[in-house]
Amino acid sequence: QPLSPQGSGSVRGTVLAPSAPGAGNDSLNTATRIAGVVIRIYPVIGSPDVASPTLGPLQATVTTDANGRFETPVIDGTQGWHVLTFTPPTGSGYQAVWSRTQFWTQSTDSPWWVTLPRIP
Repeated sequence: QPLSPQGSGSVRGTVLAPSAPGAGNDSLNTATRIAGVVIRIYPVIGSPDVASPTLGPLQATVTTDANGRFETPVIDGTQGWHVLTFTPPTGSGYQAVWSRTQFWTQSTDSPWWVTLPRIP
């Protein structure tokens, strides 16, 4: 069941590299952080419940800092679902990923962490 957005909000978090094989689970304390990841925010047009949602025009772009941290600008939560794409720097050895979310007043209360898979 989708969350009901209330007001506006932003998302913050950290972009991580996967742990080395056999090293155990990724965690904020042990995983390498990835700097320079470009995060783009797009509104979802139509249903968010499809494998490849239709995206509207780019709303904002942010880049992770030297510690892999990011915070999006405030997005109007009444606009519904959004897709965030995470594109690593060229030549980094990591793959891009994307995620769906809604923005709301308390959306920064639960920071994200995103792990980018290695290019095989």
